[in-house]
Formats: sequence, C-alpha cells, structure tokens
Amino acid sequence: MAEKETPEKTGDPVAGAHDLTSSLYFGHLKDTLTAQYLTFAPFAERVGGFSWLLVFTEPDRHPDETKLMLKRQEEMRRLLFSAVDFEAIEHVLDIGCGHGTALIQLGENFHHLKCDGYTVSPRQYELCTKRILESGLEERVRVFLRDSAQDPFPQSCDFIFGIEVAHHIENKAGLFSNLADHLKNSGVIVLADVLSNTGFDLLQPEKGSFSIAKEHYSRLLGDTKLEVTSCTDISQEIANFLYDPDFEKNLLELNRRNPDTCSLNEMHRGFNNVGIALNRGFISYLLLTIRKAQEPVDTALLTELNLKHLNSPISYREALDLFESAKATTDSFRNST
Repeated sequence: MAEKETPEKTGDPVAGAHDLTSSLYFGHLKDTLTAQYLTFAPFAERVGGFSWLLVFTEPDRHPDETKLMLKRQEEMRRLLFSAVDFEAIEHVLDIGCGHGTALIQLGENFHHLKCDGYTVSPRQYELCTKRILESGLEERVRVFLRDSAQDPFPQSCDFIFGIEVAHHIENKAGLFSNLADHLKNSGVIVLADVLSNTGFDLLQPEKGSFSIAKEHYSRLLGDTKLEVTSCTDISQEIANFLYDPDFEKNLLELNRRNPDTCSLNEMHRGFNNVGIALNRGFISYLLLTIRKAQEPVDTALLTELNLKHLNSPISYREALDLFESAKATTDSFRNST
C-alpha cells in the first residue's frame, strides 16, 4: 500500500512546494474522501469575480465557485481518460498522484484494477497513505515515494497518466524512457502538459518548471518510440481559469487572513504568470494521448509525426464534442443489444 520510508526534509523545489500545498490545502478535505484535485480547470470563458487563488486556498468561503472548478476538473479528466477501456485493463499508474484522489476513485469504480501512484513529496505520500487506508483499498491501491524520471515502476502498465506533472520534471529523457519501458504494447499514456511555443526550452530550475520546446519534446518521444496519437489545446480555457485582474489584492487579503499562506506567495505568483504566458502565446497547455509506435520504427519519421500533432491540435470544444458523440453512439449500441 505504501513503499519507502518518508524523509523529514527534501531539497527538491517541486517536492517542497507540494509539501507546502498539501499541508495548507489538505485541510479542505476535513478527514473525508471528498474529491480534491491540485490542478487547473478549463473554463470556456472568464468568470467575473472568480479567483482561483481564493478558491484553492479558501474553498469554504467560495462554495459555488469551488463546485464550478471541480465540475470542470472532472470534465477534463473524463475527456483525458476516454482513450481507455477500464473494464479491459488491469494495471494503472499515476506518475504524480497528488492527494491520491484519482487513484482512489479508479479503485472504487473498478474493483479489478490495481493502481499505483508516484510522488516526490513526503507530505503527499503521508496523505495518500492515510486516504488509501481510510478507503479500504490498500490491497489494490499503492503509493510510492519515488521519482518517476529515475525510479523504475513496479510493473508493466496498461494505462499511465500524469496531469500537470511532466513540466515539473527536468529529466524528461529519463521520464519518457521509464514510461516506454513500462507501457504494455497495447497500453496508453495520457498527459496534461505545458510546452514552450518560443522555439526554445523555458527552464526555471529554482521554480521546478521545465517547459520544453515542441521540437525537443517530439524528439524525446521519438527517441523512446512513443507516438502522439491525439493532441488537444486547452490553453485559452486554462488562461480563462487563471485570469484574475485583482490577483495581488486577493493575495494580500489571503495573507492577512491566513499568514501561513505567505510561504506560498512565489508559487501562487508563478501560477498567475502561467495564465499571462498562456494568454500571450508563449506556452501551450496540451492534453496528449500517447502510445507505443508500431515496429519497425523510423525515429526521424516518428519525431516528425509527433511534431505535426503538437503543431496542429484540435480545440477543447471540438474534443468535447467528439467525446460526447462517441459516448452517445456507444450508449445507443449498448441499449440496442
């Protein structure tokens, strides 16, 4: 159910930030298994008066906005996970499991699944362990305090996912190699990732942010024989979610009400800057479906095909329409048999 002893401290800026957010955000769960995702949400349009900062940190003060955020987070996950037939698979891996919400939900909804999660955050590891025990799923759901870019995964997987994880990992070659080595031939990887549109890598080690250029990303995937099979651009929707013209005012008020949040100010300013960068087109927020390329593999051609997908994504609205249409067709077929 849980692996590896928890160290008291870590020098990793990503792990340190996750430790802080878990300590401050986890109280929102109030010792229940209420859904909580530590990721952005796609908004079709800007919502007047909405502040992601206040909703994340003070959900009880903003119940309607919190419900809206959760609804959109779940919508995005349904779309991402639509590439997978969970009834037909066995092993699932989350490469950055946060508070374990997705793993627990999958374990509860599909009683045959074996679900593993990796995290570099000692605090998240502790919280996931606690929640898994409370859910009674410890025989099928496990969490590991390990690095997805360098520590081998426990087993081969049918489905691997990572939502807002990969852009925090500097060693992407190690990550993609690890993914490729542990993905079954018929398996699927889905990622919600942030890539650079500037033609060069945007690297901020001190902030744990590594958004690489699409050309570089395509080549790394090609080198590990991984093929992008679908790409959806939700940059504008995430920018709408992060839009807050009163950000600094809200941050000041938040710090006044809860001085503990001051320790997260730079991280929160970083999130605000992500929204600005998305609006200006410096970066893209993409939903990716990735599979193993069929042998024999021409690496140069595969890299070219990957880049083509990344440079010509479909819109979020189009992806949702396709998903709803496919779902309606499937439901109709099931009802007729």
